[in-house]
Amino acid sequence: MAKAIALAGIIGPIWFTALVVLQGWLLPGYSHVRLPISALAAWPTGWIQNVNFYVAGVLTMAFAVALHHGVQPTRRGSAGVALLVFGGLGLVWSGIFPWKMVDGVPAETATHVIGAVMVFTATGLGLIVFHDG
Repeated sequence: MAKAIALAGIIGPIWFTALVVLQGWLLPGYSHVRLPISALAAWPTGWIQNVNFYVAGVLTMAFAVALHHGVQPTRRGSAGVALLVFGGLGLVWSGIFPWKMVDGVPAETATHVIGAVMVFTATGLGLIVFHDG
């Protein structure tokens, strides 16, 4: 079962990237160069990016759990897994609190920043701690 769930670690990034490219292609006013991925949520098709965050977050958490059950326990491995789960929660949080369109300009919300910090900090540290465990 852990091997099947571990596929989330492969499927998640492919799913996320495919939807980001698709939505960027659908929105002539969006630029992958000028704007961050989160800004995709500010357009009328923003629900696609929100769903993308939800699915990627759940797949990240599933991968972390599979990782926990599928490898030899290490001294700091559990902390690494917990951080990866927290990063997945940050992705879900980012979908719950998306960017908004303000006077025709995509704007980051303060609550979205919390999710972004969770994702980048916890996921990065989680991989480092898990690896160095």
